[in-house]
Amino acid sequence: MKRIHFYIALFILLIFTQSKVFAQPSFRSTSSSSTIPTGTSTVIVSKPTGTILGDIMILNLVINSSSNISNTFTPTSAGWTLYSGKTITTTTYGAVMYKVVKPSDAIITNYTFQLASTTTGVAASILTFSG
Repeated sequence: MKRIHFYIALFILLIFTQSKVFAQPSFRSTSSSSTIPTGTSTVIVSKPTGTILGDIMILNLVINSSSNISNTFTPTSAGWTLYSGKTITTTTYGAVMYKVVKPSDAIITNYTFQLASTTTGVAASILTFSG
């Protein structure tokens, strides 16, 4: 009988001490850029308004090129991680990248992404989520 009381007490203790509440991700803000580079191989996208420490930024990027783009091409910018990138057609590439906002991002207002020198057009957007 004592054993049953022990297990009931342990069960109640675990229920009330192990419950964790996690914040649900929520959309905070977005920014975008669409450009046809003339002699440049970069795109600049503004940091979304209201972005704060700990937020997650997700970059969506579509690139058109004057020549074949391979699946190994990756647009680059410091601190961003490629989640997925794929050649859509022989001259179109799509990518999704992400970055967790760190203290060093506080003074940044724009992010610059290095592209292939054959880029003829690009559309990019950053979405910020909290939680």
